[in-house]
Amino acid sequence: MVIRDFHISVNQCAGPVSIRQYTYLYAKSAEVDDSGAVFGDPTWL
Repeated sequence: MVIRDFHISVNQCAGPVSIRQYTYLYAKSAEVDDSGAVFGDPTWL
């Protein structure tokens, strides 16, 4: 498991601030080579 990033979004300089969790999934084998992302619900600060 690797934890690398988190992003904080500030809209319109003085707008709402939210935090959103996400993870990227990678699967690689002889039959499959794929990836995808899963995003959580935003948490408003």
